Amino acid sequence: MWFLFAVISAICQASYQALAKRYQLKNNYIILASTSYSICAIILLIAAFIKGIPVLGPNFWKVVMVSGSLSALGAIFFYKSLRLTDLSLASPMLAFTPVFLILSGYLVLGEKPTLLGLFGILSVVLGIFFINSPKASKFFHAIHSIRNDKGILLMLLVAFIWSIGAALIKLLF
Repeated sequence: MWFLFAVISAICQASYQALAKRYQLKNNYIILASTSYSICAIILLIAAFIKGIPVLGPNFWKVVMVSGSLSALGAIFFYKSLRLTDLSLASPMLAFTPVFLILSGYLVLGEKPTLLGLFGILSVVLGIFFINSPKASKFFHAIHSIRNDKGILLMLLVAFIWSIGAALIKLLF
C-alpha cells in the first residue's frame, strides 16, 4: 500500500509544480502562495470538524506560528524561484531538504541519521549535482551552474526553510 501512496504523492507533487510554473507567469507569486495555503487550511478545518479537534499541547501555538511563517516564506520563495528558472532545474533542489534536515533535526530534536540514511541522502545529492550540469562528468561545472542561477539558489533556500519547519512540527508529536 505504501508504494501506491508514494506514486500518487509523486504524481500530485509533479502536477502541482507544473501548474505552479504555468500560473506563476500570469499571477503574483504571493497571491499563488496565499491561495494554495488557504485551500489547504480550508480542507484541514473541514477534516478537523469531521474528525474532531485533538488535544493541543502547550507548545502548539508557538510551533504553528513559527513553522507556518517559515512555510509561507518558503512558498513565496518557491514561486519566485519558478519564475526565475526552469522547473526541471529548480524542482530537484527540494531533494536537499533531507540534507538540511540532518542539521535542523539534530539542533531541534537531537536526531541523528543512520549510516544507511546518510548514504541515501548522499546518493540523492550527487544525482542532483549531475542533473544540473550539461557535462555530467564535470562535478565542478555542476556546482558552478547551481551557484550562478538565482532561481536554483532560491529553491535551495526553500529546502532549507522547509527543513527547519519540518523539525519544528515534529515537536508537536
